[in-house]
Amino acid sequence: LQNIHAKIGQYPDFIHVDIVDTSFALEAKDNKTYRMETIRALWPNREIHTHIMSKYPSRWIAEVLSNSDLVYIHWECDEPLEPILKQIKQAGKKAGIALCMSTAPEKIEKELKNVDAVLLLTIPEPGRSGQKFDMEALVYIEQLNAMQIRGNIRICVDGGVNEKIVSQLKVEDVVSGSS
Repeated sequence: LQNIHAKIGQYPDFIHVDIVDTSFALEAKDNKTYRMETIRALWPNREIHTHIMSKYPSRWIAEVLSNSDLVYIHWECDEPLEPILKQIKQAGKKAGIALCMSTAPEKIEKELKNVDAVLLLTIPEPGRSGQKFDMEALVYIEQLNAMQIRGNIRICVDGGVNEKIVSQLKVEDVVSGSS
């Protein structure tokens, strides 16, 4: 974390943390959520957005809430979304839904009234860094932007974003860990 901080300093608008477990990506390593305390200390004036990549996000919520400002859980998880989103909001945090490209935008439209943000993973295999941006995501983003609820949510794109792609994204937030 110190090396990352030395490279990027206070430049980012927010800090994005991925919590990936083996229910979502078989090659996932053990998560050490205590490191989020260090992240908060290194970037005290930045929002921390935590993306829980798990089929069972409730397992991680208690561990990440104290050091997160926004928590994304996957629409594709194997637990009911509503109680988890409610728990996040009751803790005074923002709640978000993360989506894989394989989930059609119209499937999630009714859930958007319960969230502050949407995170779209724009790569073929979520959970692995360094993949190429899926250009179909531009159409997906257009569909999200056309939804009636759009004025009430933030959209974040994560995956394969580089300096050539970023100018094409009509979203508020962008995560780019490899570029």
